[in-house]
Amino acid sequence: MTPQATEKLVKEMSKVGDQGRRQAEKIVSEMMQAKSKSSQYFSAAVEREVAKQLGEVNTRLAMLEKEIEQLSGAAPAKKTPVKKAAAKKAPVKKVATKKVAAKKAPAKKAPTR
Repeated sequence: MTPQATEKLVKEMSKVGDQGRRQAEKIVSEMMQAKSKSSQYFSAAVEREVAKQLGEVNTRLAMLEKEIEQLSGAAPAKKTPVKKAAAKKAPVKKVATKKVAAKKAPAKKAPTR
């Protein structure tokens, strides 16, 4: 319940009289306590879940660290140098080409105005 709604409820109940006002204040106080308890319960539940998730993350992280240590501690595979074969170039043969005369396009006429 919002504080505004609570105040409205108190005002309505206070119209009934002094006894009604006291009753309304008691009800409002109980409602506010219930709200506080609910908030505390929710906060505690969130904290428990976060702690649980962090525990799982830490466990997984420890496992990964152990795996990395094992992999880095293992003897690395020998790398043999790769020998490149000398590339044999084929002799370039000159091919006789026949020159073709370029065709001239007909001259364009200038646009008339």
